[in-house]
Amino acid sequence: MRLMDSGTRSQTDSLASWLGARLSSATSLTVQTAYYSDNAFHSIQSDVVRLLTAGGQFCLLLGGNQSTARLDHIKFLIDTVGALPGAELYVIMPSRRGMLVHSKLYHVGKPTGDEAWVGSANFTGFGLATNVEAGIALDQTDGASVAEVKQRLDSWLPPSPAYPRALVPLVDGSLNKLLATGVLTRSRTGEERETGVEEPDPFTTRSTKTGSSSHRGGVPFVSPLRGRRLSSAQKTAAAGRRATALRGQPAQGLPPQVVGTVKRLGKQDLRGLAGERGTAYLSLGLPPAPIFGHGAGAPTSDPFIATAVEARYVVTPKVVAPSLSGARLQWEGRARGTRTHGNARINLPKDLIKDLQQMRPPRYGDLQLHDLVIVEHLVGPPWLARITFVRRQDQAFRWLSPLIGTSPTGAPRPPRGYGWLTQSQVSRLPSW
Repeated sequence: MRLMDSGTRSQTDSLASWLGARLSSATSLTVQTAYYSDNAFHSIQSDVVRLLTAGGQFCLLLGGNQSTARLDHIKFLIDTVGALPGAELYVIMPSRRGMLVHSKLYHVGKPTGDEAWVGSANFTGFGLATNVEAGIALDQTDGASVAEVKQRLDSWLPPSPAYPRALVPLVDGSLNKLLATGVLTRSRTGEERETGVEEPDPFTTRSTKTGSSSHRGGVPFVSPLRGRRLSSAQKTAAAGRRATALRGQPAQGLPPQVVGTVKRLGKQDLRGLAGERGTAYLSLGLPPAPIFGHGAGAPTSDPFIATAVEARYVVTPKVVAPSLSGARLQWEGRARGTRTHGNARINLPKDLIKDLQQMRPPRYGDLQLHDLVIVEHLVGPPWLARITFVRRQDQAFRWLSPLIGTSPTGAPRPPRGYGWLTQSQVSRLPSW
């Protein structure tokens, strides 16, 4: 049994991390949630499809609350897994008005022993990665408690549900009814209205705007990014390519032993960092297919991965600009002006740039051309980039600068202007 509280800012304390570490070997997944978004589903979509095609089970129980989920999100869910054997999708309607079905229970069946998670996080992008959420993770040593969670979840399901009148199958034929009763919405969900912002749409296009934050005051999370929506036809066309990208596992695309990159700051980096939004360029290695779900030569309009970013100066290791969920990682491919097909781009939200400007050591002045930036790639979901800026005056510059152009034994040579960093090299930096 372990308490997990994402307020620690540790990626391992998020529900997304807990699910991601278990679903690759899972034979079943049962989820009960008050609110739903397809950001959460996309992050585990490949694992869910895998376990269903292997004869496993995926069961989702949604709270029948006002604005539980968006209509187009539920349509995508039904189209993706609704027809697969072993998939059970239901809505639990509250017994009276003014009452919420607010439970959040997660059960993962595994050959080595079932596990469960009980806590505050909804099955949404907010709940999995952005909000401050707390829960209890139960493993094989808590067998009786894990079995009780599964028993409670199964009590809602056919063939003998405890409250049959409360259960509405989530199928195409029930969508109009659920929309008319307010369970489904065409715009903002109940959770989005509560936070005052919208989750990043999985098919949003280029946008670096972030919503205003009501969470700053010491809490290390800000509002997710807003973006322009695509048409239903465009979403359908993009859905197949998005499955791998939204999994958010960029470390799989890095060379062996590599956990980060170091590069020299160029004019493009400094031009962005001098204003209210910036761009950091980093290389993730070849081939990019394990990261973005396509091969070299794909157009620059390919999907991006929503990510979080933390940043600091190496000379002030205890001062860190907080996690921002409004950042994007996009592979450039054969974009004009790039010299490698392995180049990726992180767009830094303006809030992060402002934080960096405020914590800039006065005696060092602004970042200069040929200063260094280190990007550590942490496995997700959610994917997290930790950025450290190193100036020529910093002691770390002396041993980092010669690493430009180098790679560990057996790893391919990095693109021009970059160097691969191993775990032992990264550990020489001050801890976060």
